[in-house]
Amino acid sequence: APSWDEVLANYGEVLPQGSGMEGTELTAEMLQAKLRRMKNSAAGCDGWRVAELRILPADLLQRLAELLRTVEETGCWPEGVAKGIVSLISKGGGCMPAELRPISIMSVVCRAWAATRVREVLLWRESWLHASANGYRPGHGPEDAWWGLALQIEDALLQGELLQGVALDYSKRFDRAPQEIV
Repeated sequence: APSWDEVLANYGEVLPQGSGMEGTELTAEMLQAKLRRMKNSAAGCDGWRVAELRILPADLLQRLAELLRTVEETGCWPEGVAKGIVSLISKGGGCMPAELRPISIMSVVCRAWAATRVREVLLWRESWLHASANGYRPGHGPEDAWWGLALQIEDALLQGELLQGVALDYSKRFDRAPQEIV
């Protein structure tokens, strides 16, 4: 495998130039505002429900905000909050793997933190993300990638030029294309 220095020397000019993310300090008020807008959904492995977190006194929510700031600084989540439950829900076609949809249920604490921080993360990402990236961005959708490809195909057809490509069919993260061909 090439070293990072080789990759940087060869491709550094096209790699995004990220910058450190400077966020606002997480507060009990921020968490409380987000919890007010959250739906009363399933509890995670830690047993907390939205309704229970909503009624916590401000002092306890502040302690939770301090815990979450420590998580942000260290990158280490408490084990009970980091675990999720995955349930398989039928899509209506049976019980074979292709007919099931996995639903992940994370801790309400984790979900409240993520919902509180998502706007800052999206703004930070916009500061360095290339304009051609289309996924999960305001004003950019998957159709932006496909329209360009559709125009290339149309142009090749009109010009009588050969245009080739490869399409892989992915299902449940397992490629259906024969591995020996790919």
